[in-house]
Amino acid sequence: MSSGILFLFSKDWKRGVFWDEKVMDFVKFMLFSVCFAAVSQAASLSMESSTEELRLSWNSDTGLMYELDHSSNLTGWVRSAVMRRGTGERIQEAVTNVTGSPAGTRGFFRLQPRYPHDEEGEVADMLSPSYYNATNGAPIREALDEFVYFAQKPSFHHPLQDGTNAIPDFSVSQIGVFGAPKPPPNGTAQHHAAVDLHVGSAETSVELFAAHEGIVATFYDAPKYRNYLSITKPVTNAFGEVLGLMVTLYAHIDLALDEAGGLSLNGQTVQTGELVSRNLYSETMGGSHLHFEIRYYRPSEIGTEEFYAFVIGSSTVYTEPSAGVWSYGFWMPSTGYGFGDPKNHGLIFY
Repeated sequence: MSSGILFLFSKDWKRGVFWDEKVMDFVKFMLFSVCFAAVSQAASLSMESSTEELRLSWNSDTGLMYELDHSSNLTGWVRSAVMRRGTGERIQEAVTNVTGSPAGTRGFFRLQPRYPHDEEGEVADMLSPSYYNATNGAPIREALDEFVYFAQKPSFHHPLQDGTNAIPDFSVSQIGVFGAPKPPPNGTAQHHAAVDLHVGSAETSVELFAAHEGIVATFYDAPKYRNYLSITKPVTNAFGEVLGLMVTLYAHIDLALDEAGGLSLNGQTVQTGELVSRNLYSETMGGSHLHFEIRYYRPSEIGTEEFYAFVIGSSTVYTEPSAGVWSYGFWMPSTGYGFGDPKNHGLIFY
């Protein structure tokens, strides 16, 4: 293979084009210099070449698997190296001319991360049955695996932790844990897709803080939640492409008292750790508490859609029963990605 290299990339896979020796040296030099400089910044990937071998190195994320393939025509791909697991450090691989093409002809390679499946994690999120019922390699599984990986990369700020890092005493009852059966104590209608935090002895004057940055929306007299606010943040991959939305709900708060005290955030952008509420609703069933819920939405959605419910009899909307490790409740088959367990966002409430 020639030593002149043009390296291009698109989304999460990259391809290299090896140019024939007959291409003018000046053209090769200009193409290589411009394109390689761009890729080096975006992908942290470097390369060296010889007659029959291309030596690559790239920064890896801990736990991700990387697949390196080689092709002479962009259709028939051959595995150039075994799957490599990222360690958080640079990985080095050598790509040889394994396609059978003679030296001096074009060749292509692609480097693609393989995101872990949700079932492989220590803690299960509650995802759409469309995900669990699909086979590996299906678009819904690949899209959701990538989404969850990037959504859970930054750890959340504790919603009760103030600017001095103090956290008041709180408790989580057995019926308030993530995934608990509803109605309590042993119902089979649906799962509790959130965590309920009871502060002190059912205190109502409780400061709440943003778990992550995003845009706030407030809702009054909502079914199930009464008053709540949400913080919406786009989830993007390493190339800045929007994979979907992460929406975190703070439910059973008292928005009227917040606004009377001068705290009105609807439509505003908040930063991680910023104060978002000072009051829990005093008449919530089971005592005042914060219902903390993390929702995952598809990229085409706005982040307010309901997609999971307890259904009595037949429904033309909620038609797909829960799947995977989840047994209760019904879903809209093509709306929403599901709910995240706070533990997977670094929040250990119990």
